[in-house]
Amino acid sequence: MKKYLIDSDILIYFLKGKQEVVEKLSQIPMDDLYISRVNYTELIYGAYNSAKINQNLKIIEPFLDSFKILEFTKISSLIFTKQKEFKQNDFSTKIIYTVKKRNI
Repeated sequence: MKKYLIDSDILIYFLKGKQEVVEKLSQIPMDDLYISRVNYTELIYGAYNSAKINQNLKIIEPFLDSFKILEFTKISSLIFTKQKEFKQNDFSTKIIYTVKKRNI
């Protein structure tokens, strides 16, 4: 079965109830949906920097915990740093190399 790494923007659209995103994600089994630890951190960071920290965390944390989370491991780091397109603060690229090892 095909597996999907969900981008932070898509997670936010889902939480905001954007119909097209909710419909598409709802059609995919949860076992096939993944997020990276970077995605997780971005959304938690957003909650902590919002006007309604506790309210947002009560929604965001269980939502994020419902996904399989891909860690940025030592192997991911080694793959990432050996690539020509390496940029020191490019989190999107880090996410790509997190999933490359797992064939997602």
